[in-house]
Amino acid sequence: MREAIPVKISNVILDQGLATDRTVANKIIGKCSVRVSPSGYFSALFLLTFTAGFLNHLGFVWSGLIAASVAWAIIPMLFWFDRVEFDGKNLTRKGAMALVRGVFNSTPHRLKIADIEHVETQSLWSLKNGGRVYYRYQSEVSGGGMTFSFASGGKSYRQMVKTLFSLVPEEKLDARSIELRDFLVEPKELERKIKKLKLPSSDILDSTLPKLKRSTFRRDSLKILYQIEETAEVSSYKAVELRQAANELRVAGNLSQAIEAFRRALLWQPENAWLLYEFARGLFSYANAAKNAAWSRRAAAALRLAAKRGKQDAALLTRIGESYFQSGNFDLAAKVFRQTLQIQEENFRAECGLGEIGLQDGKIAHVVYHFQAAVRSAGDSATRRWAQTEAEYFSLLNDNLDYMETEVSRISWLGSVSRGKRICLRLTFINLPVILAGTFADETIAALGWAMTAATASAWAFLTFAESFLDSRSNPSDVLEDE
Repeated sequence: MREAIPVKISNVILDQGLATDRTVANKIIGKCSVRVSPSGYFSALFLLTFTAGFLNHLGFVWSGLIAASVAWAIIPMLFWFDRVEFDGKNLTRKGAMALVRGVFNSTPHRLKIADIEHVETQSLWSLKNGGRVYYRYQSEVSGGGMTFSFASGGKSYRQMVKTLFSLVPEEKLDARSIELRDFLVEPKELERKIKKLKLPSSDILDSTLPKLKRSTFRRDSLKILYQIEETAEVSSYKAVELRQAANELRVAGNLSQAIEAFRRALLWQPENAWLLYEFARGLFSYANAAKNAAWSRRAAAALRLAAKRGKQDAALLTRIGESYFQSGNFDLAAKVFRQTLQIQEENFRAECGLGEIGLQDGKIAHVVYHFQAAVRSAGDSATRRWAQTEAEYFSLLNDNLDYMETEVSRISWLGSVSRGKRICLRLTFINLPVILAGTFADETIAALGWAMTAATASAWAFLTFAESFLDSRSNPSDVLEDE
């Protein structure tokens, strides 16, 4: 773990060069809540809107009006009041859909903090506007057979992330969830930091960053550049200030400004392994947004240097291994995870990482071995239960050929259904202009467009329904009973 001695400056703790406010993690004011992920409601809205139009085309005007009213009045209202609430101890689903679920299931949809098994955050989509990338995050909190899903989009999401994620042990959080916990801030606060640090605008940096080369400043030149007297305390504080801002800019999508802030921080602390790792994460994000292979190579080089500088830091090496895994470099990820286990024999994240790599290689026995090792190194009962479930699942796959065939078939069908959904959705939207053109040109063309759109939309709805069933693992008892 990190061994640097914290230095306190203006009530900010400097831990290995990372600024953290310890009061934020434990400060919970009342309840916080956030709306659930809107994907299911968007699907219902799309399907009901299309149904309303199709019924109107067939001459069932009143039926079409009822469907349109449900789509544009009831569905948005249900979504508005459907929320995930956290009271400091329990995570609860609130709203009309939760009440309906309670009618069919006597068990309350409530998850205690101690029972959380895993938290995962994904970047659903992003839009690029000049030097800014607009990310949309979706977080899933699972445990006890329940999953709570909520997406970014406002202050309520930021408050939920800061409050909930800070109370969950770090081994249960994936890398992106940790970054959001530490670096997701209000836009106004971020703008204030940009002005304070006098960072150039994204438009300027987008034109200069591709030409950026390794700095040739000598250490003495840095004193003149920043016009301050260099002391150990001031140097550390300057690096921390830049590093914190860089990470916050990266999470917010200001990637070019994040790269510039990281570059300035590295001028102060070029040997800081954690800073190099976070710089590499920023470079990967920038490379993906710009679709630039050269920046990907720079990111990989920074990650290798971070692993070299932090070769005795198990926590850092684990994060580096996870970054290699996310980028698809499984060989380097496995090497770093094994190096982690040489330093720290019981490391939950490293064991899980090696298990995931074994799954990518098709080595089920290795997967079982590493998840069983993860059970022994788990920090609490919920994490241990999750790892044990994974170990038992893959052990059954390894030992029972019929169950493996069933699961391989299910996963294959799931992939086909997901691809089919995407194709049907595209075809549905492609057919909409045909309907519009036929409405003003020829009724026969419009009828043909409605027929094709009805077919693809119906197929999409059926595949969506099938995907919900295929997404769950097969019940082993059903397969064993058939034998």
